[in-house]
Amino acid sequence: MRVLNKPFELPSLRLRCHPLCGSLRGVYKLTKNFFAEHKSGCDRQISKIVTTDDRLLAKRGELLKNPFQSKLGLLLLTLGWFIAVWDSYPWQAMGVSLLIAWLVCDRLHQFKSVIDLTKLFFWGLQILWLGTRLVPYEWWGGFQGWVKISAFFQTNSYPAIIGVVLFPYLVLALAFAAIYRHHHQSALASGSENLALGFGFFLSILSFVSPFTRFLNLTLSASL
Repeated sequence: MRVLNKPFELPSLRLRCHPLCGSLRGVYKLTKNFFAEHKSGCDRQISKIVTTDDRLLAKRGELLKNPFQSKLGLLLLTLGWFIAVWDSYPWQAMGVSLLIAWLVCDRLHQFKSVIDLTKLFFWGLQILWLGTRLVPYEWWGGFQGWVKISAFFQTNSYPAIIGVVLFPYLVLALAFAAIYRHHHQSALASGSENLALGFGFFLSILSFVSPFTRFLNLTLSASL
C-alpha cells in the first residue's frame, strides 16, 4: 500500500453573513464617529472656557497687583469730574463722565459684577443730567418753553414731570435685562430687573404729585 506524504488540509469554509450584520456594523461605525466628534467638540469648548477664565483671572490679578495705580486713577478722575461739573463749560464734565462710564463698562464686560452694573446705571442718570446742561437755554425756549411743557403735563411740578420723562431710561434697563437673560447671565439680568423695579417705584412716587402725570406713569407701567 502506497502512502502519499502530503500534509493534511481541512476543507475551507466560507461563512456568509446575514445582510443585517452589515447594517449593524455600519450603524456602529457611524455612532462611534459621532461620539468621537462630539467629544472632541466638547473638549475644544472646555479648553476655550478654561482659557477665558485664565485670562479673566490674570487681568484681575494684574489689577490687584497694582492697587495704588488703580485707586490713584480713580481718585484723579473723581477730582476732575468734581471740578468740571461746577464749571460753566459742562462739556468737560461730560467728557470725564463718558471716560468713567467707558471704564465701568470695561469692568462690567470683564468681571460680570452686579456692583459695576449698579454703578453704570446711576452714572448714566448723571450723564443724562449733564446732557440737559449741554443744551443751550435758548433751545428750550426759555420761560415760554417751560410754560408749554407745564401746560402739556398739566402741572408746574418739576419732579412730577421728571417722573414721566425718565421713563424711557427704565425701559432701557429692562431691555438690558432681557439681553442678559438671553445670554444666560442670570445674575446681571436679575440685577438689572431689580434696578428697573426700584427706579420705576421711585418714578411713580415722583409722578403722584399731579393727577395727569400719575395717569401717564401708571399707564406706561401697565404697558410693560
